Amino acid sequence: MHQPLHVSDNNDAGGNSVKVMVDGFEHKARDELHDFWDVQFVEALGRPPAALAQKLLEQITPEREAEWKQGTYDDWAMEAFDIAFTDVYGETPLSKDTLQHLDAAYVERAEKDVALQLSRRASAWRRCSTKRSGGRWPTSRDSPAVQGGA
Repeated sequence: MHQPLHVSDNNDAGGNSVKVMVDGFEHKARDELHDFWDVQFVEALGRPPAALAQKLLEQITPEREAEWKQGTYDDWAMEAFDIAFTDVYGETPLSKDTLQHLDAAYVERAEKDVALQLSRRASAWRRCSTKRSGGRWPTSRDSPAVQGGA
C-alpha cells in the first residue's frame, strides 16, 4: 500500500503500460513506470535493502513517528493515491501511448516520495515487530519459522 501505483490507476495497469525513459538511469526498451517506482527509484536510494531500511529508520524523528501512528490504513492508502495523482502522473498525466521522458526534477520528486513511503512502512513494521518481540528490537529468532511456526 505504500507504493503509489498500488493504489491508483490511470487506465494503464498501474503504470505497467507506460513506457519510460528516465534521466540518470540506463534506458532499456522494456522500462515501465511501475518498475521504476517498485525497484529503480528504491535501489537509487541505497543498497542492500537491509542497509536502506536501517538508514531510513534512523532518519525518522519521534515527532514524525507519532504523527504516523495517528493514521489509519485508509489514510495511508489515500496519501499514496495523492502522491500518484500529483507526482507519479502529474498535472498532464503520463500517457501509455508514447514513450514518456521523466526528467531529473521528476526523479528527485520520485526518490523523495519513495523514501517517505518506505519510511512510513518501516516505521509501521518496527512498531509491529517490537510488540511481537516483547518490546525490544526484533531479531531473526523472533521469526515464526525460527520458532517452529509457519
